[in-house]
Amino acid sequence: KGDLTIMERISTSLIHRSGLESIQRAQQVIDELQNQLGTGKRLLSPSDDPQASAQLLSLRSELARNETYQRNLDFAEGMLIERENAVAASVDVLFRVRELLIQGNTASMDRGSRQAISAEVAQLKEQLVALANTKASDGTYLFAGQAVTTQPFSSSGEFLDTGSEMSVNIAPGITMSVRQSGEATFGEVDGVDSVFSILDSIATVLNVAPNEQTGAELSTQLGKLDLGIDALSVERS
Repeated sequence: KGDLTIMERISTSLIHRSGLESIQRAQQVIDELQNQLGTGKRLLSPSDDPQASAQLLSLRSELARNETYQRNLDFAEGMLIERENAVAASVDVLFRVRELLIQGNTASMDRGSRQAISAEVAQLKEQLVALANTKASDGTYLFAGQAVTTQPFSSSGEFLDTGSEMSVNIAPGITMSVRQSGEATFGEVDGVDSVFSILDSIATVLNVAPNEQTGAELSTQLGKLDLGIDALSVERS
């Protein structure tokens, strides 16, 4: 009878432990289901479905890349708009200089009038330098290439930095230029002169008494100015 009582106690203990383990497993399943319902996720750990988990990780990586591409695209679009505005204003400045040059290169224009035109051209050159040193909305320089915190031009229009072009990835294998070197935009338009030196030459010639030589020189500078206008128009487009 004593042995029977001991066996009953062992059986009861095993049944109790087995039942407790079953309850614990059931509770774990319930907890997982509640968690799935609460989070909207079927996969709570890689062991739930290894293949699906691998696909999920791949999708998450792809989503992160696409989000990066979208941020880069938004950044590029913003920079292009700001660059286009600055270049468009620069083209307007050069067209105004062109008008003044033609006006000043006439036989009937007296020296005082030509000097007044020369002074305006000098002011327009300062305006053009300011445009070449335009800052973007984030406080960095639009025409400094990768050297975004370095002012690209001195007050006289001398190029100060050789920062190369900055590009960003906007799609797999596709990049877009967001910032160019100021030298590439405002630099040598005829292989020698920048738009700034051309304006300097125009102002200098207009500041002296008109003669046959100054007329020829202004015609030469007009040709160079047109090259500068064409170059900036191409940059704008």
